[in-house]
Amino acid sequence: SINFGTISVNATSNKFISISVDRTSGLVMPGDDVTIKYNIENLGEDAYYLTKVSILNATSSAFDEIAGLYAGSTKIAQDAKEVAALAAGETLPMTHAVEIPRTLGNSYQGTSATISVVVYAIQQANLEETEAYDEIIKMIDNDAECVT
Repeated sequence: SINFGTISVNATSNKFISISVDRTSGLVMPGDDVTIKYNIENLGEDAYYLTKVSILNATSSAFDEIAGLYAGSTKIAQDAKEVAALAAGETLPMTHAVEIPRTLGNSYQGTSATISVVVYAIQQANLEETEAYDEIIKMIDNDAECVT
């Protein structure tokens, strides 16, 4: 019999993401950086992963956009061919500064948005980093089932 390993990556065990704004009013303005903090926990085998951070607006999908693609804590370009590694049993704290677009118009005043963090992971065994990157990008492009 053959037993296969599993990948199980959690974006924090309690799904809590800390969000902070560097403004005394707590209100976000175009051009602001919103800091988000969370933990990634690997409950399975050694894995490569990328994290996609998106801003989703409840009022208009025109504002929905990818705020960043991250290999670990480093924001990368979509074609960077970089991934981060997460060992079995490892938990890593993450911090990202998400920039609210400067081009955001007045129509968003008084509305709210959600910051989405999605971790895409693939096992390390028998994969080079560039192969893992290509496979993870396919998952992102296909919006594959993943841990949020």
